[in-house]
Amino acid sequence: MTGRSSPRIKVKDISAKAKKKGFLFGQGKEQVVKIIDIGPNGLSFEFSRIVDPDTKFDFVLNIPGNRTIKCSGSVKSLRKMDASYILGLKFTKLSQSDKAFLDKENILEIAEINLLDNDMALKDRLRALRIVMGFTQTELSELTRLPLNQIKHIEYGMEKEPSKEILQKLAQAFGITINDLIGRNGDPPTQTI
Repeated sequence: MTGRSSPRIKVKDISAKAKKKGFLFGQGKEQVVKIIDIGPNGLSFEFSRIVDPDTKFDFVLNIPGNRTIKCSGSVKSLRKMDASYILGLKFTKLSQSDKAFLDKENILEIAEINLLDNDMALKDRLRALRIVMGFTQTELSELTRLPLNQIKHIEYGMEKEPSKEILQKLAQAFGITINDLIGRNGDPPTQTI
């Protein structure tokens, strides 16, 4: 199975009903699943059992704010968790209006992310900003002239305190200040030599 093809952002409270195409769960009922992350081209969800690659699912997503999205997709990735599996699904059927809704600014509202939240970790703020601005990690790397691995390390939390120069390049790419990037009340770290 391959990895995801589009950026996604973690979500907290999207309830969903899933139905495996061609099959019914239990006694003809849809199964409620937990959505882990979502984006304009797919989502990940927690599932109780393993499925084959390209297994097709129909979803009804209940988005906070009284929006319902009906979509279909096929499984493209699978990873084992403690007592369940996380399935990565690529959308095969999603209306243009729903795809537009899942793109850019709306995705932050869905994820209940406030970029001005001082408690948000740099890795989460960087990833959210990158997605909102429509950049891939590669595009952000090219724009900032920072190595791609460095962008990934910051987003994955492996580089927790980048230098002031690195923060400046990232902030400039988004058109914000360093303090906006790291949190309004935060002080940029000083580089030690």
